[in-house]
Amino acid sequence: MQAKARLMAAGPAKHRLRRVLAIAAVIGCLAGLAAWRYWPWQEKHVVTLPPPAASPGQVAVAYLRALDAYDRATANALSAPAERSTTGSWLSNTASITGIKIDSVQHYVFGAVRYEACMDFRYSSHWWKQDPAFPDGEHYWCYYLVRGHGRWLIADDGTG
Repeated sequence: MQAKARLMAAGPAKHRLRRVLAIAAVIGCLAGLAAWRYWPWQEKHVVTLPPPAASPGQVAVAYLRALDAYDRATANALSAPAERSTTGSWLSNTASITGIKIDSVQHYVFGAVRYEACMDFRYSSHWWKQDPAFPDGEHYWCYYLVRGHGRWLIADDGTG
């Protein structure tokens, strides 16, 4: 009888321990997935630098793909020197940019700016760096491009 009572007493403790371990395992898996998805310093893949003859629209698409891939080298190569600090900010805040579509590319002369490439895309920031001025979701955004160093470059991150 005493052996059966000891066995019954150990049952709830083991059940509680199993429950705690299962919860800890789920939390660990979720933390691992979040780190894998949002780790800001890992390059997802290298984006091919468009050729020097690429159009302003192609350059803007490649720039957004480089931001999405956290490809600092390509994003900076497609940015005018004065725009590189802003590009660095986009790289550190961006978790993903998907669904990139060119809406329009317009030629005009406004100072040194020669083209405006307007895009539609879905933006996601890192959860710890969300900016209320540029929330996650669908965006319409225009980038200003100039010719420099033998190619079109993002001169200004533009307007929405």
